[in-house]
Amino acid sequence: MHEWREKKYGETNRTHWGRTGYSPDGLKEIVEGKGNMRLTKKRADNGRYYLSGLVEVSNTYPKGYGRIQVGHAVEKLAEYEDLEEQGKLLKLPCAVGDTVYVIPSKTNYKLNIINGHSENNRVYEQIVNRIEISITGYLLVTCDGMESVVDTFYKKTWFLTREEAEATLKEL
Repeated sequence: MHEWREKKYGETNRTHWGRTGYSPDGLKEIVEGKGNMRLTKKRADNGRYYLSGLVEVSNTYPKGYGRIQVGHAVEKLAEYEDLEEQGKLLKLPCAVGDTVYVIPSKTNYKLNIINGHSENNRVYEQIVNRIEISITGYLLVTCDGMESVVDTFYKKTWFLTREEAEATLKEL
């Protein structure tokens, strides 16, 4: 986690976020990924992107060094922000080939006990074979064809670590 503290500049007392144009809390939210403000803006005169509020970013490098790298990074960031605004950027908790850990739902847990199959109340290790995306969310299809791993059950009946799955199973 980032620390937000004041630094002294000459005789004035400015904070290190002072040149950004954002409040300390606003900048902290952006850095920690909680803010929904754009970090880039498009110039009207040439259509190039720049970091909003960070006008002096290219002047922080020695002459000529880093300006091209910063420019490419800003363009890439702007591209991702555009995609996010258009609803075309999706952040998934896992990738195809990852292992997920599945436990029975609360209802299935109880039914397993009632029907004498409490041995089924355990953690199942599954490999993600395919991810299907629809207007309602995403669906993980595992290598054994199990298709009940949907986004709404993330951290309820499926997890990224065995430890999380076992802890939740104990609570059922």
